[in-house]
Amino acid sequence: MYNSSNSSRRRKTSGRGVYQIHNRSRRRRHKDRLPLIAAAIAVVIIIIAALLFVKRHGAADAETETDVTETSPVGIIRSNAVIDISSILPDNASDEDKYVNIKGMTPQAVIDEISSRYTWSLCVVNKNAEVGSTVKQTVDANATTEAATMGDADNPDNMMKNAAETESDEISVEEKVEIPDLIAASLPLFLDKIAEEDELKASIEAETETETESDKHKKGFFSKKETEEETESLDEDAEVYTFTLGDIDEDTVLSAVKKASSMWYIEPHGGSIGSYDKASDSFVMEGSRAGYKVDEDKLASEIRSAVSNKEFTKSINVPGTVLSAESNITVGDYKTLASFTTNTTSNSVRNKNIELACNALNGTIVRPGEEFSFNNTVGQRTEAKGYGAAAAYNNGEVVQEVGGGVCQVSSTLYNAVLKAGLKITARQSHTFKPSYVTPGQDATVSWGGPDFKFANIPAIAEYSNSESYAIGIKASYYKQTVTISIYGRPVLKDGYSYSLSSEQIKELDLVRELIPEGSDKQPAKGSKGSVWETKLIVKKGDETVSSKVDHKAYYAGHKEYYVEETTPDSNESSSEESGSQPESISDTSVPEGPGGIHSAGVIGPSDSSSSDDSDFTQGPPAGGNSSSSAEPGAPGNDISDVPGSPNNN
Repeated sequence: MYNSSNSSRRRKTSGRGVYQIHNRSRRRRHKDRLPLIAAAIAVVIIIIAALLFVKRHGAADAETETDVTETSPVGIIRSNAVIDISSILPDNASDEDKYVNIKGMTPQAVIDEISSRYTWSLCVVNKNAEVGSTVKQTVDANATTEAATMGDADNPDNMMKNAAETESDEISVEEKVEIPDLIAASLPLFLDKIAEEDELKASIEAETETETESDKHKKGFFSKKETEEETESLDEDAEVYTFTLGDIDEDTVLSAVKKASSMWYIEPHGGSIGSYDKASDSFVMEGSRAGYKVDEDKLASEIRSAVSNKEFTKSINVPGTVLSAESNITVGDYKTLASFTTNTTSNSVRNKNIELACNALNGTIVRPGEEFSFNNTVGQRTEAKGYGAAAAYNNGEVVQEVGGGVCQVSSTLYNAVLKAGLKITARQSHTFKPSYVTPGQDATVSWGGPDFKFANIPAIAEYSNSESYAIGIKASYYKQTVTISIYGRPVLKDGYSYSLSSEQIKELDLVRELIPEGSDKQPAKGSKGSVWETKLIVKKGDETVSSKVDHKAYYAGHKEYYVEETTPDSNESSSEESGSQPESISDTSVPEGPGGIHSAGVIGPSDSSSSDDSDFTQGPPAGGNSSSSAEPGAPGNDISDVPGSPNNN
């Protein structure tokens, strides 16, 4: 009775129990239809839930993508960031000026904003500058080079042509030298790092937002209060980047110092050449006048100090030293330091070109430290100036070029300058052996291409006087001879002398080319190329104190053009028929001579331009490989003097 009564009470008080019992009774009556109905209801519920999920998340993703596109264009700083620029502002600058909020700005806008908060006008001033005059740039004795090019048999006029036209080496004197804005120069790199960090943060935030998107949808939405609190938190936690100038750009400082030094150098007169009198064909000594030299080390130090102390508007008075004039020195202390002569041909047009070049060169004065350029001094060789067309090579072919023969003037000058003890800074051998100087002792020139340069500084300090003075150049053409002299105070110590000695060290194989059937090209006998080694001979009296290799020169031979029935000599057949090319010479162990650091075997890009030369003889000048001196080698025949093939001597 007790158990039955309790059981009856549970059924009455438990609705679920009653329902469950009732439900079991209905299932028993409808056991065939209930499973199907339940399954159908479950499927409908799942489909509806899936559609709602896709709709909500697809719309949210699209909205997020649109927001990013509209509010975060490329290049905009998206993170909450501030730049502290107090390091470049006065100590009493306001906080408003010290901090730049860069959120939503492009890097260029940031640069413009920062630039508007400071003023930069740092400069070096020389109130005694001879404004309006011009000076030539000075040369660093330790930074000069010589191009001793060897050539290329397949591209005989391949002579390291310069892409740009010859540029002037003169500086117009001004009263001040402006120091470039070092702050503005440093900002781009600083902002690049901020931009990179901003991109990284944006990427991380995007990933985090994707991961938490489902959680956001569970909440439904953020309240306005929550959004405002989040914004306030970002402002309080803004990333602060501190800009400092850091290490000063030494290249910028030294460039400004170098310009000031070159522009404001004044040579002391009274012991130096002042001008050239064309009427009397003589150099004139100027009256006594003190010189001036910028103190480069002190100036560089003052520029650095001004930047470190935030004195960005300071005008630095140039520091320097007054150079006393040696008023007791007269023209008698000047003499001919070196002279060199070469013989020309009987070609009247070529000789006229040489005479014009000599006239343009004659009377040139090169100040201490200045660099001389043959092309800048002589100028472009044009018909308007009287230059005529003479035979020259263009891509291995004989053509008529305006100014042909001028290379003989530059080669003669090269030998005179070297003998005087001055520094050769740019010299290049011809593609083919010259006839008027010993091979290895030539200097080719071409407008817009190879140039011959030297600096009025000693070639080798060990054998030279420490003082430097202006030198003058005398150049003349007379009865098929070219003579160039260097006039000034001695560069070399008493008793010392320089000369060149060249020797052929290798003969190169003959290069042959078959004339294709139907071509109008005529057979021509070729010649072999050669490699020459040139040494600088330094003597004290009759004793040789140094004999080092100065450079090597490669001279291409002329191609032999033949028809199929032409049979080469037996000793040349194997290499010639196989189309073998001349062997190039490269010697990285060549010691440094007066021309500086030499480059043996340097070959530039092909160019159709030719040099101002027309000397095509194939053998060395008379006297073999003897060292050069004022005695010229026997001249070769110019091609225009000999009919037929250019290979005739």
